[in-house]
Amino acid sequence: SGVISLANELYASLTSKKVKLSIYKNALSGKSHGLTAYGYQKDDNGYLEINKEQAKVIKKIYQLSLKGTGCYTIANVLNGDGVPTKFNSFEGEIKRKDKYTRTVTKFKKEDVRWRGNVIHDIIINPIYKGLRQWKNEDVKVPTIIDAEIWEKVNKNLQNNKKFVGKKE
Repeated sequence: SGVISLANELYASLTSKKVKLSIYKNALSGKSHGLTAYGYQKDDNGYLEINKEQAKVIKKIYQLSLKGTGCYTIANVLNGDGVPTKFNSFEGEIKRKDKYTRTVTKFKKEDVRWRGNVIHDIIINPIYKGLRQWKNEDVKVPTIIDAEIWEKVNKNLQNNKKFVGKKE
């Protein structure tokens, strides 16, 4: 049983390495693994392609930020316009555990709304200028935002913090 256990451990180890290598090769070739970034979807072969409806939202986010609008104000604008988030198309619940009180709160995925930190993460994500980062390597993907505009918006991001909108 000791030899069989060692053989099983070796098999599991080799399988793990092969799966990781396969995911790595697919990522470098432009294929997606897991959830895609907002604005993108997988085509029939697993490669990233632009989701036209979500790409319009991404462009609006960058336009508003370039005009000087803060992330939380952009989130309020999108929520006011009824723009769906990525999670709105999913079913089920999200569970969040408070690290201090240990209480678990449940939210329906269809009720998830835009938040400023999500807008901030979208703005700083280089995938929208056509560079997906995977294991410290850049992979070319379809571009939603021109690289020049992406750079301007990211340089201006710090200045936008003063225009966050009214407190609610």
